[in-house]
Amino acid sequence: MCAAARVIEAVRDHAKTSGQHRNISREYDIDGAYDGMHVRRGDFLKQFPPTQKSAEKLYELSPMLTKGATLYVATDERNKTFFDVFRKDYDLVFLDDFLHLIPDVSTDVRETIPIC
Repeated sequence: MCAAARVIEAVRDHAKTSGQHRNISREYDIDGAYDGMHVRRGDFLKQFPPTQKSAEKLYELSPMLTKGATLYVATDERNKTFFDVFRKDYDLVFLDDFLHLIPDVSTDVRETIPIC
């Protein structure tokens, strides 16, 4: 199984378990469904300043996310507390939470593994 597939499987397993403890419909979590977002912060901060939004603004712009569900955030933001505004309504996870599954992938590549 490739590295991305291992991480996706782990996120889905996490979502199944987490969903049983959160206020979301059984139909949503039975297959390990999760919501995801890709937030570029590192290089985009310098290259495309107008695209940068605060976490509060990202939260406001994300009404389609399923409250209570697992939210996988693919990001190059090093300070994960940036996303704390999402924690009150979502089970927030990052690639960092699953790095133990892909020890054979170099750290440079880990930042770019597409999960969503």
